[in-house]
Amino acid sequence: MAVKIVRAGREQMHLALNEINILMSIKEKDIDNRKNILRIKDFIVFRRHICIITELLGTNLYQLLESNYFRPLDHQNVRAFAIQILFSLAFLKQVGVVHSDIKP
Repeated sequence: MAVKIVRAGREQMHLALNEINILMSIKEKDIDNRKNILRIKDFIVFRRHICIITELLGTNLYQLLESNYFRPLDHQNVRAFAIQILFSLAFLKQVGVVHSDIKP
């Protein structure tokens, strides 16, 4: 499991609760877990901090590049990543969610 801790604060709490609602909604609509979207497991409030518990994912793109000494990825890997990202974005569009933190 992975835990995202959102520090206590009125605005942060509002944003975290919104994120939880979106993740729960996505989980309900992706029953088979096939849309490449992070899955929320649960959340707790600990000392007024919201802790969002999710599945633990594998290596991120930066770690992959770092382990490859920052050499460019071959076109097959880039294509595979692009397909997964576009598949996820199409699903998010279908359920009415706009992702606000996509990076190239």
